[in-house]
Amino acid sequence: MILGIGTDICEISRIKEMVNKTGFKIVEKHFSSNEQTHFQNLDDDNKINYIAKRFAAKEAIAKALGTGIRNNIHLKDLSITNDELGKPIVTLSNGAREFLEKQTPRLYESKIHISLSDDGNNAIAFVIIEATEK
Repeated sequence: MILGIGTDICEISRIKEMVNKTGFKIVEKHFSSNEQTHFQNLDDDNKINYIAKRFAAKEAIAKALGTGIRNNIHLKDLSITNDELGKPIVTLSNGAREFLEKQTPRLYESKIHISLSDDGNNAIAFVIIEATEK
C-alpha cells in the first residue's frame, strides 16, 4: 500500500548563489554525517549539484511523509546516501523515523523509494513511501 508520494524540484543556480554567499555551511547545518562525508569526497565540479539533489530529495521525502519540514521533522533527519551501484538510499532518523513508524500499519514495514536527477539548471526528486506486509 502507498503511504505517500512526494516530488520536488530545485534550481541549481539558487544553490550556487547560496554557496557563493555563505560557503558550504548549509551542508553542515542540513546534511547527515554520512551525507557530509560523501560531500567532502566529491570533486568541486559536482558539489553544487549534489547539494541541489539532496535538497530536492529532502523536500520530496517530507512531502511524501505528509508533514513538510516542520515540528519534529528536520532536514538532517532525512539522509540520502548511495549503495555500491549508485542507487540512492533513504535513511530516516529521530522525529522523521518516529513519525513514519507511527504511520505504518501494524504488521507492515515501510520502504522508501527515491529517484534523483539533474539536467541543466534543475535537480528533481521523486519519492514513494510504501508499506508491505512483514
